[in-house]
Amino acid sequence: MIDAIQTRAARAMLDWSRADLSSASGVSEEAIRNFERGFVNRPHTETLEALRQAFEKRGIEFTANSGVRLRPEGVEVLSGRMGLISLLDRVYAELVKNGGSIMATGIEEEVWVNCLGDYAEIHENRMKALLISRNDIMIYSLTKQGNLNPRSDKYTEYRWLSKDSFSPVPFYICGDMLAVVSFQIRSEINPKIVLIDSASIASAYRIQFEEMWEKSNPVPETRCQI
Repeated sequence: MIDAIQTRAARAMLDWSRADLSSASGVSEEAIRNFERGFVNRPHTETLEALRQAFEKRGIEFTANSGVRLRPEGVEVLSGRMGLISLLDRVYAELVKNGGSIMATGIEEEVWVNCLGDYAEIHENRMKALLISRNDIMIYSLTKQGNLNPRSDKYTEYRWLSKDSFSPVPFYICGDMLAVVSFQIRSEINPKIVLIDSASIASAYRIQFEEMWEKSNPVPETRCQI
């Protein structure tokens, strides 16, 4: 849990007023003022959690001894089946912690499933359970026009991209994370994942995705169910 010193320091890092923090967290300005000035000895756990999440979504990281820092941005390269599993584990952990959205395009589901093997079903089942338990998660996927049997349509909203616009090199956005996935199909499926932890880059790709989404077509309601 964060303390008053961290809250003031985090606001200063983001150049936020108490009104800005109130808007981002849903906590009233008066409650924030009382907390920061020490008028409240033990704020509600829900209040502190809302403040923490608001800061963490903007790249703030809290450390021991009332420490505050901007979360380091970095690039990591994952590969193979275990790399793909690691990506999905990180996405799931982010949604469990903060909710939010997934935006994905260019995913050829059969290729992913063939690579993941039994883990594909494990991930699908935990995602279904997670979305049943909370209402602050949205998942959007742009798939190739003509795909009438999207695998995860129980918890994902799909739209069609034209075959000319569809690229088989997906990008995947969740929180402040952008993943670009390339499948090198030779004797076996060998994905390479470039994972970028950057709020600014994820935001830029999110805008690009939203523009693509607006130009895409809804999947017909008459599609087959699997």
